[in-house]
Amino acid sequence: MPVAVSTPVTTTGIPHQDVASLKASKPQDVRRLVNLLRKPRTQDQVQLISAHRGLRWGGIAENGKESIRRAALASIPSVEIDIRCTSDGVVVCLHDDGIGRVTNIAEHLGRDDVYSPLTAEGYNPLASSVPWHGVMERLRLKNERGELTDERVLRLADLLDMIRDEKLTMVVFMDMYKRLKVAHGRKQKQATAAAYEVIKSRSDAMGIPALEWCIWKADTVFHRLPADLEQEAWFQDGVSQGLPPLYIPVIDAPTSLEDQLLPLVSAKQWASRSYVVSLEIGLRSPHGPLSDVVHWARQTGHSMGFFAALGDVPNDPAPVEDRMVFHEGHPPMKYDELLRPGTSNDGHDHRGDLALFKRLGFSWVIGEATDPALGTEDMFRGQREAVTRR
Repeated sequence: MPVAVSTPVTTTGIPHQDVASLKASKPQDVRRLVNLLRKPRTQDQVQLISAHRGLRWGGIAENGKESIRRAALASIPSVEIDIRCTSDGVVVCLHDDGIGRVTNIAEHLGRDDVYSPLTAEGYNPLASSVPWHGVMERLRLKNERGELTDERVLRLADLLDMIRDEKLTMVVFMDMYKRLKVAHGRKQKQATAAAYEVIKSRSDAMGIPALEWCIWKADTVFHRLPADLEQEAWFQDGVSQGLPPLYIPVIDAPTSLEDQLLPLVSAKQWASRSYVVSLEIGLRSPHGPLSDVVHWARQTGHSMGFFAALGDVPNDPAPVEDRMVFHEGHPPMKYDELLRPGTSNDGHDHRGDLALFKRLGFSWVIGEATDPALGTEDMFRGQREAVTRR
């Protein structure tokens, strides 16, 4: 299999600097960025970007050190990473339940049934079933073309240490994943607690505790209401230390008629907690389900963010409504084809319409930061000013 270790990334508006210049830069107070995320959108406010799994594509593996560095070089103030726990309790940055798509686990073990994400066939063990020591620590990450890179699976501890050692100013969103099966949900709750143990003793180059710039982010299926989170032992430990863990609840459209009122009830309760930085709202259409939550948040001055549905093809020139998204084990599909019943009133997923979501009052967005829809020079200039303005 070909190896891609130094493929340059071509992105719009991203400054071409090297790691040495990044290390020589002066770190900024990351707490100011967290405060920006807390603020509701105003007309002249830049919509902040969180780079989805880092600044990947172009041969750069997702959730790896290089994708995080590139986000920092572009002055993107936040990255969204994905958290998993290995069978021996090590917290790693991996998106999928299985590790076949993004690692060389089959090749490493001498197997010939290499996993194919297009057919969902081949060796794809759960991350939670593989030990770090002796196995996962030796694996290499694959890029979007399935090529091996020189990067290893990234531990959360190594990510935080890199942010400190390389003097990065970076807010870290930790996505605990969504719509979990019961068994996976238990494993992810273990990962949530294990992540706290990693984070609580670390800080950035300015000595700011990682608990002030690492933000847990989970669907309200995971913790339905604040009381569910607040009873967790790890959360209570943070409160007792005077640093309650920061949190963003992901509020999505209900899956049953009896739960139609729950999103607004949930949003109001979450927004009342000081440890909640913002609300991520899974609005698909401007007048559909969750529009009442958006209206309430805007009227009461609460910050909102969303995931930009821009597709899984880097620098895709296609109109946003025709963008294709990877759906494991299936041919690529349009976002409209993946809509769950009851999530849109017009049959369309509008999350690729960034101008619409700005008008609706969303102050931050998670997206592929190399996408032309996000990566204009004006957008990145705004990000740089947000990061460096005192």
